[in-house]
This record gives sequence, structure tokens and C-alpha cells, in this order.
Amino acid sequence: TVLIWTQDTPDTPWQKKALCSEKFAEVVWRVSWSLSGNILAVSCGDNKVTLWKENLNGGWECVSEMEEKTQGGN
Repeated sequence: TVLIWTQDTPDTPWQKKALCSEKFAEVVWRVSWSLSGNILAVSCGDNKVTLWKENLNGGWECVSEMEEKTQGGN
């Protein structure tokens, strides 16, 4: 599970929100924000990297998915 933590103002408490309602198929190894801060890359144990972007309703959508191919072509 990937959690996004947000805070509206410095005086309000931090709030957490799950990136997506479904769990990732494998362990999440790393997350990284884009330089602009609006796209989140998630790297998982199944050799997939997914890119996520917040929509206008405040939900997160997967906008791209990449998978590393193994030498055997699988």
C-alpha cells in the first residue's frame, strides 16, 4: 500500500490517503516524485513501474505502466 500524506496549512493536522483502493500485486520497493511534484513513480517487486497523477477530484490515477523484460523474453 502506498500512502499520500497531505496538509492543507501548517496549522492543520496531516492527513493520509491511499494511492489506490487495491493493493499492489507485489512489494513496493521505491516511490519517487517527479521534479514538478505532480507525478509519483512507484516501483514494485514484479519489475513494474507505474506513474500516478492526481485527478481533479483528488483521486489518483495510473497514467502509465512499464515492465522490465527478463532475458528469457518473459
